[in-house]
Amino acid sequence: MKKMTALLIVLFALGVCVALVVRHHRRTVGKPAVAETVAPMPMPVAAPAVQAMDALQSGVKLDLRMNPRLDPETKRRLLERLQREEQRQRPQEGRN
Repeated sequence: MKKMTALLIVLFALGVCVALVVRHHRRTVGKPAVAETVAPMPMPVAAPAVQAMDALQSGVKLDLRMNPRLDPETKRRLLERLQREEQRQRPQEGRN
């Protein structure tokens, strides 16, 4: 009896698969592909985008007010703060 039930379940599943394949075939036969029904898109012009990025980058000015030579105590505090932040985020563990 158990073998018969398993066989009926397999046959029912195959019947559903065949019905879905036939349905799909009926819906797609004779119809053009999706790419053919969509209007062609115009080619984007790259020059204005490049010009806009150049304008953006040229608008960025460096802040030269800060003294590049920090005293050792400030430099040590900044490095400790950076190390603490790196330890907190732990990018190698995927936390951030």
